[in-house]
Amino acid sequence: AGSGGASGGSAGAACEDKNAPVGMVSVRIQDGSCLWIDPKEATRAEYESFRTAAPAKPSNCDWNKSYDAPEKKQGSPCLGPGEVDDAGADAATLPGNLPVTCVDWCDAYGFCAAAAKTLCPGTLAKQGAWYDVCSSNGQNSYPYLGNHSPDFCNDSSSSAKALVEVGSKPSCKTASGVYDMVGNASEWTAACSTTGQAGTCDSRGGNYNDNASLAACNGAVAVAKDVGLAGLGFRCCWAAK
Repeated sequence: AGSGGASGGSAGAACEDKNAPVGMVSVRIQDGSCLWIDPKEATRAEYESFRTAAPAKPSNCDWNKSYDAPEKKQGSPCLGPGEVDDAGADAATLPGNLPVTCVDWCDAYGFCAAAAKTLCPGTLAKQGAWYDVCSSNGQNSYPYLGNHSPDFCNDSSSSAKALVEVGSKPSCKTASGVYDMVGNASEWTAACSTTGQAGTCDSRGGNYNDNASLAACNGAVAVAKDVGLAGLGFRCCWAAK
């Protein structure tokens, strides 16, 4: 534990907590509370270390039998942890610094829980902590100032047309220092319709294949919590108890 990294966000007292995990960005959000957030999306390499450590299953995800089950694949291609895509490429051959995708909600939840963190809070499209961080507390529609700028983030306007390494687009960074909240991989949040296996949870920010309307700070899509998608990953948050 430590200071939790750089502080950012709207005006007000700096966020400090000696128990905050090291390396996170602290942001004072619109309700006046402090949130710590990972500056980058969780990577394939980070998830692989978690997956192979035989982590315990959180009690609210006891239905999730595996952190690498290929049966979670939805659509093609979906090259997730331990999977082989339809072209025969193994996930282990891909760069470790790409965002991990093809993980269901409980995979993401378990990863964050193992690090004593949580999935990031997010309620309605223009409300909640995830939106506050992305938009600098409602000031911006995107992580950067102004209207949509092509290729600033890895959305459909980018030349990549695929996932890129996390944090590799400095133009897609919030004032507080958080990368890729728009585009690249969309992100699971803690906003769910139910506590059990049934139901949906919100994904935020859009992915590399989404246009400026969905790859935006208010972009939100409800996804069944027990599936994985090729463009859907996550990052973790932390708040003082």
